[in-house]
This record gives sequence, structure tokens and C-alpha cells, in this order.
Amino acid sequence: MLSALAQRLLSGSWRHDVLPRAASISKSMFISQSRSLVGIPPATEERKKQYQPPEMRKDVTWNLLADYSQRRAAPTKTAEQIWQDRSNRLGTNPPPSVYYGRSVIVHPDKITLALKALSNRLRGNKVLQTWKYQMRHEKKGVKRRRLVSQRWRRRFAHEVRRKIVLVQSIQRRGQ
Repeated sequence: MLSALAQRLLSGSWRHDVLPRAASISKSMFISQSRSLVGIPPATEERKKQYQPPEMRKDVTWNLLADYSQRRAAPTKTAEQIWQDRSNRLGTNPPPSVYYGRSVIVHPDKITLALKALSNRLRGNKVLQTWKYQMRHEKKGVKRRRLVSQRWRRRFAHEVRRKIVLVQSIQRRGQ
């Protein structure tokens, strides 16, 4: 029986596994015996390193978010006070008149924004187009054909936009 064990130990597969194990066992036995002589409890030195949580990210985005969250203070106003402040800033709409759709509120320091808002409103209401059509008389048949053509162009452009969105969504799915 002893010879069979010796043959296993000397064979290639067992030799690589058993020898390091035997060395570590004898080393741990020596350490535990020396600890008992010195008076050190065996658990303190053999304790493995405890799991350390990963450090927080130190990139620029994280720093910006952390700084913002630290700077942001809790609201000192109640919800009613915040609502009142915002509603006071909005003001009331002027009464409807002939010029209501063609005018905007102008703040002294935001004149360019007022001009941009006015041009957008005039373009949306098609003021220039209707003024040009009203400069001269337009016969009923000509006006009817023009309106039919404008409706068709508007509907066609809308359908083209829808098809473009559909094609883009299909392409995104294929990627």
C-alpha cells in the first residue's frame, strides 16, 4: 500500500499538486506553532484582506455632478410662493385686438429676442403672403386652383416627412 502511494506521488500529475500543498501545510503549521509561543492569536495574521469597495469615479462629469448637488440648497420658498413668483413674471395677455397676432411683448434688455419672436409669428400666420395676395384682385377660379395646389403641396410635404421618419426608424433597427 505504501508503494502505491509512493508511485502516485512520483507520477507527473500528483507531483505538481501535492508538493506545493505539503510545503504550504508545513509552513502554516510552523506559523501557528510559533504564534502560540509568542501569544499572538492565530486569526489576526491569517485573516485575508477584506473586500474593498471600488473607489468613486474621479472624472470631470462626476465632479461636476457632485459639485452641483453640493451647491444646490433646499428650496426656502413654499410651493405657493414659487407659483406666485412665476405667475407674476408671466403677466397677463393683452386683450384680443386686430394687432394681437402681430405683436409681442418687448423687454428692454431682450430686443433681439422680441424681433425674432415677431418674425416667427408673422411667418406662422402668413401675414406677408396674404398681404401680397390681397394687393390685387384674384379671380375665384384662380384663387380656388391656388388654394388646392397649396393644400396638395402641404399634404405632400407632410407625407414625405412621415416617410423619412419611417425609413430612418427602419435603418436604426437594421444596425
